[in-house]
Amino acid sequence: MSQVADSQEPSPLPSFQATAFRVGWITGLYALLGLIGLQLAIPPSTASPLFPAAGFALAAVLWYGRVAVVGVFAGQFLMQMARCWLGGNGWPLIEFELALAFACGAALQAFLAAFLVTWWKKDSWRELAFERYLYGFLVVGGAIACVVSATVGMTALGLAGFVPGDDLLYEGWKWYVGDTLGVFVFTPLTLVFLGADAGIWRSGNRGVILKMAVMFGLVMVAFSGAARWEQAARIRQLDNDGKLAASRLADRVRLLAERLEINRDLIGATGQPNQALPELAVSIFEQAAEIRLLAWQPEVEQGSNQPNLPVLINQPGWSLAAEPSRAFGTLIATAQQTGQPAATAVRLVRQQKNTAVDPTHDNVEGLLVAVAADASGQGARQPEGGLVAGIEQQQLLQKAVGTLPAGLTMSVQTQQREAGGTASPAKQVGQDLHWVGSLPVSWLDWQIEAEANSAYLKGDFDVTWIVAILSLLFTALFADRDIAFFAAMSREEAALEGKRRLEQELSIAHDIQQGLLPKQPPILSGFDLAGWNGMAEKAGGDLYDFVPLADGRLAIAIADVTGHGLGPALVAAEVRALFRATVARGEQLGEVVAAMHRVLAEDLPDQRLVTACFLLVSPEENRVEYFSAGQGPLLLCRGGTGTVEQLPVQGLPFGFLDEPSTELAGQVELGRGDSLVLITDGFFEAVNPAGQPLGVPAVEAIVASHRHGTAAEMVTHLQHGVANFVAGMPQQDDLTAVVVKRR
Repeated sequence: MSQVADSQEPSPLPSFQATAFRVGWITGLYALLGLIGLQLAIPPSTASPLFPAAGFALAAVLWYGRVAVVGVFAGQFLMQMARCWLGGNGWPLIEFELALAFACGAALQAFLAAFLVTWWKKDSWRELAFERYLYGFLVVGGAIACVVSATVGMTALGLAGFVPGDDLLYEGWKWYVGDTLGVFVFTPLTLVFLGADAGIWRSGNRGVILKMAVMFGLVMVAFSGAARWEQAARIRQLDNDGKLAASRLADRVRLLAERLEINRDLIGATGQPNQALPELAVSIFEQAAEIRLLAWQPEVEQGSNQPNLPVLINQPGWSLAAEPSRAFGTLIATAQQTGQPAATAVRLVRQQKNTAVDPTHDNVEGLLVAVAADASGQGARQPEGGLVAGIEQQQLLQKAVGTLPAGLTMSVQTQQREAGGTASPAKQVGQDLHWVGSLPVSWLDWQIEAEANSAYLKGDFDVTWIVAILSLLFTALFADRDIAFFAAMSREEAALEGKRRLEQELSIAHDIQQGLLPKQPPILSGFDLAGWNGMAEKAGGDLYDFVPLADGRLAIAIADVTGHGLGPALVAAEVRALFRATVARGEQLGEVVAAMHRVLAEDLPDQRLVTACFLLVSPEENRVEYFSAGQGPLLLCRGGTGTVEQLPVQGLPFGFLDEPSTELAGQVELGRGDSLVLITDGFFEAVNPAGQPLGVPAVEAIVASHRHGTAAEMVTHLQHGVANFVAGMPQQDDLTAVVVKRR
């Protein structure tokens, strides 16, 4: 017993496996699309102008429900971890935290977008019958909802210090645009691929995807080429700025060296520095704010150590970080040997007030430039030695280069320049550009570096990004328009096919209904009979019928089912069949109508009524028995006087009440030339171009004026009277007339 119960209990494993598989492929595809999108970002920005994963996420959540949110979260996290690994950054803790924040933002955005779409259109987002509904769908699910991920992402990057505060709004805008365009492009494509077979996401739209892929491919190729050109332009600009700065810095160093040579020549002319020389040196260097000290080194031999240096200029609070004599001597000896200035990088120390110099603290990069004594100079003595200046690098750089472009920083390095003394091309380092060059001064082994951050790199280069965004936007709108257009074509084709089938069915119904109408009226002794039916459409709700009975009487029916078309035609056929079957049993006319009422009360749908009138003509007695179920007017025209009277109605239309009427059938005697005329409401309700109805009195007048003609002629005059009155207006309702005239 337990084994049977266990075998009948459904296992949750298949459902779990299906859910896990769905979450898995959503995760993988989201991560893949995200990595592809990130490749389109132009450094220093990490925001892509088109992020396909955002569009895929909305489509997945709409199609598969909340379980897809888990896949979006996992896909975003996996994408960020893969990006770090591929970038060679490892997986530090901060990257895990950022990946979790980004994943929360992406999942929340997809959930909110799907919620807004379903709130706006309920489940009809699958249909979207009009193009404007498609664009509304994209605005709600893209332009509105995509604020979420950009806000969460930029907040996390700002708190982590990865994006400066001034750039948060700008980078957030780029992030938002990329997600929005991703929704505009990839949400419709994904929904089409998921195989919807209704509304705008018809699977037949897959035929436009090739054209869309070509369009997007061309845009992305153009964007990629423009991005590479932009990157090269950035490198060229940084190269130019770096070389220009190096050239200006070299010019400044040469200028300082020339001033040193002037001072040296003055000292060489006098033989030694005197009291007036410092003042003269100060005047020569008064515009050189980068000079921190100026000293004279007399009688120098290479490697000698002269502790007592005549210091001509010593800025308060500054000194060398180490014993300067040996460095001075080495530099001057080098200058003597080469015949040109010599330089080396040193540490200048900013000395704190009332404290001893501490060479290990507050060091500032400096430069020593030395010039040797000129043996051919003027003066009585030509002492050996030279002049040495201590220069602060930062002041030198600022004085030489001036104001740098925003986001560009430069520095000079104490290490020697690379072999050959040539500049290395600018290259990408993380999100920044880095350039290394050397000073074009042959006697100075020195290196200059330039770092360009996002503020410098943005500059005027966003033109490419803006052009890419506009191109993608227009391409997305045209692509979505194509989806809507082909969906509309599919709907139109389906509608045309449906219309063709309906017309075919109506044509068949028309043929059947015409076959049910009498081909010609029967011959009844002493009476002239005629009937006619004109439908407003191929199938209608009017009918008339002649049924000869076994006892020699003739049963006549006329009925009008509300509406016109296939439905009323089916009801009319049922009324005809019921009448023929019931009246053939030989019962009283009231009983015939009551029996028909009971059957039709069960069969007729709501809001469907049938008015009808039934006659039993007895040729031997010249008597007509009639019962009207809401059908009127019943016109009795006296042939001798031309007077027209309306016979009373016995009951309500079929379908109005559940129980039949208890009224008895009426009787009327027809004298010679008298006519009984039965018409449906299409005659007296016909309207002319002015909107006026023909009315019952006009119908009575037509009957009276043509009372001497045959029954068929009277029917013909009724047709012509209506046609002349409406004056070409389209027929609004079915027309049916039956005339019973005593000869």
